[in-house]
Amino acid sequence: MESLAHRTPRGRRSRSRASHQRQLLLKIGGDVVIEVPTKLLVRPVARSGELAQAVLLRVSGDNALSSPRSLATLGWRGDNLAERLNGGSIPIGPINGLGLLNRSAGNRVPSRFWTLRRSRFCPICLQETLFWKAEWGLCFTVACPIHRVKLVDRCSCGKELRWTRQNLHSCTCGEDIRCLSTEPASKTAIYMSAEIQIAGEACWSDPSVSAADHLCDLLHRVWLLGAHVVGTGVKRKQLSDLHDCRRATEVVEAAGRVLGHWPEAFFELLDDLSAGIPPDKSNRVAAAFGPVYRDIYAKGTWRAFSMLRESFEQYVRLRWTGQVAKRNRRLGDEAATEHVWIPATRAAKELGWRAPRLRRAIAAGILRGHVRPLPSGRTMSVAHREDVDHVKKEQLQWIDLSTVCRFLRIGKRHAKGLMQSTRLRPVTGPSVDGSSVWRFRQIDVTELARTLKTEPAV
Repeated sequence: MESLAHRTPRGRRSRSRASHQRQLLLKIGGDVVIEVPTKLLVRPVARSGELAQAVLLRVSGDNALSSPRSLATLGWRGDNLAERLNGGSIPIGPINGLGLLNRSAGNRVPSRFWTLRRSRFCPICLQETLFWKAEWGLCFTVACPIHRVKLVDRCSCGKELRWTRQNLHSCTCGEDIRCLSTEPASKTAIYMSAEIQIAGEACWSDPSVSAADHLCDLLHRVWLLGAHVVGTGVKRKQLSDLHDCRRATEVVEAAGRVLGHWPEAFFELLDDLSAGIPPDKSNRVAAAFGPVYRDIYAKGTWRAFSMLRESFEQYVRLRWTGQVAKRNRRLGDEAATEHVWIPATRAAKELGWRAPRLRRAIAAGILRGHVRPLPSGRTMSVAHREDVDHVKKEQLQWIDLSTVCRFLRIGKRHAKGLMQSTRLRPVTGPSVDGSSVWRFRQIDVTELARTLKTEPAV
């Protein structure tokens, strides 16, 4: 590419050309294709909280340039916008798709949270203020909390509103986008967009790290929950097409439904994730909950997902029927020590039983428990901690057959006759659960003693 400037014979320079702006011709292959000024007549002021890509498009449109890309030929770069603008605030957000004008994310909000391909906005706000809010550039801002309408990212002609168009307030078809029709937004989309807008405004105005962290944490939570609700089992990094406002709305509403009914809705999501795993592979936490487990414990997300981790560990302790190894370094210590479902081997040891006896107790409904098949062909059993503790307390009140005979002052033959007539019912024994020792509840024996005293002697 070669550039040629318009020239007049020496000493005959046009005053209008000298006093205003010279024209620069870009010549490609001998054909002149575009004509841009070498100086800008209009250099607007960036407003506080204005999106960077919108500022460039406004500068381009006010100077009748064909595209914001033309600003690069005048020495504009993404890292010197504050110097080029006529004062005002520093524009917010990254710039992409504009060649030399590109710049990375500003204000400590990662680029993946910005809509870099399309521009979305509220037509009513734009008509009232002529101001493109930086929050509209965030991928999870999908509604206007003020007017309670969906944001727009397409013209009525069907074309996407891209940042490479010629004018900020019009589509490439020539229609004024401030006059586009709007649709009512859902309550969930309005609530989530309002939360993001509040956090965004605080981030733009407050240079402290905590303000940016609050916004990023909120966006991270929406990203993770939306990814796993919209596409069960989809990894957080695989969530795509968020530049499309309809796709982003689907994700935001899904995440909003979970956050709006926390933690019950989160527990239901975990139930759905674990339900899709074959029983022989769902004994381990990582296998049962897959990507969501790995995402919330990933490096670099400790602060953003602290709330999710606390609720996840609460779910594991109270509702998950699989085993939790004490050597698990991701889960907290309480997840293993306070897990309500304990392995059958540990439960049998606490009760002084053998494993087959405990499995029979689970099958008989004496203990709540679950039996899971393992890939090796064996089974894994768990029992509910409350039931195990309850049986342990009851066992303190159990007495053997010899103690029953001394209490009732009868022989063992008489006692066995009472057992056959079901007047004396054992809680454990050879014919009950295979135990070698008969045991009875002390309260049942006491009640039987009262009955025998009232009966006439034979």
